[in-house]
This record gives sequence, C-alpha cells and structure tokens, in this order.
Amino acid sequence: MPNDSIEEPRADAVFLLRLWRTRQGSAVAWRASLEDARDGTRRGFANVKSLFAFLHAQLAKSEFFQEGDLMSTQEKVQLIQSFFASHDVATFYAENATFHDMSQPAPVQGRAAIGGMMRAFYGEVFTEAHAEPRGLVADEHAVVAEFVFHGKNTGSLDGAPPTGKVVAVPMMAVYEIADGKIQRARLYYDSTTMARQLGWVK
Repeated sequence: MPNDSIEEPRADAVFLLRLWRTRQGSAVAWRASLEDARDGTRRGFANVKSLFAFLHAQLAKSEFFQEGDLMSTQEKVQLIQSFFASHDVATFYAENATFHDMSQPAPVQGRAAIGGMMRAFYGEVFTEAHAEPRGLVADEHAVVAEFVFHGKNTGSLDGAPPTGKVVAVPMMAVYEIADGKIQRARLYYDSTTMARQLGWVK
C-alpha cells in the first residue's frame, strides 16, 4: 500500500479542518470547523461557502498569495510586449520599482527616476532608438526578454561626448512582475560590445 503521508508543515499558521455532512429529512447540509493548531481555538462554519470565504481571507494574508499576483504567464508576456511597444514607464512600472543596469554599480530606484532614465536613453543619449524583441520566456515569477537595442548616439553617455555612431547591441532583461506591474528589472549586456560600436575601444 503506498504511503501518502506528508511531512507536518512548519508554519506560523496551521489549521486543522473537520468537514461533515448532516441530514434533516431529505435536506443535506455540510458543516465545518477549523481548529488553530497553535492555541486550540476553534471556529465553526454553518456552510461551505462561509468556510471558503474564511480560507480565502487567511490565504490572502500570505506574502506568497496576493490576488493581484494571479496573472498567467501569457498575460505577463503580453504586458512586457506592450511595454516594449511603448516604453511607457508610468503605465507598466510600479511606483516603488527598481531598475538595475548590471553594468552600473547601483540600481535606479522608483518609477519617476526610471522614467527619467528611459526618456534620456531613448531620446537624448540615443535617437532613432528602439528595442527589437528576439524572444520572451516567462514563469510564475518573471519574464526574461532577449532583444537587440538599436540607436544612434547623439547625446553624452557616461560623461563621454556623442559619437554619432549607430549601435545594435544584444541585450537581455529580467522583469519581475506583481500586481500587474513591473516591480524589478535587471538589464544584462556586454558593455564592451557597446563601447566598441561607439568607437570608444578598438
């Protein structure tokens, strides 16, 4: 006979559920009770609907289960596709989001600062700038985007004067999404490739 037992959970909230069926003539009803394993207090439920409502409220308190997080992987991919089409930070980034260009020592903090950085990069540092998507992969936590950044360097970058050079730099970004917004973004690319295309190095 297979052993279907599971290890006792270690958590800060454990409830023991009892569910039973009652009859009154031809009428059938389900009753339930939940016992808090921490202190033995018990809560009774006259019907399954009220039980489910209580369980939903308890689960929603967990940092791992927030209603706003219930996006499918396809919805997250579509969100990033829409962001790539517009680069509208105000619409797609959370207010307290972070963006980290991994070639830089520190991340950019907050939607307003990220918006300013994006506007400069896609309109001042580089003109005719756009991201050419190559592939998107998603799971329940994040979307990974591979793309090629195209642009003409017409503004100062890292203190260097504009070169007028056109670049096409392969990049990859990881977007962590929750509550329908980008919460964290990490950008990876070979900075030497960009420097070479800008004419900074041979």
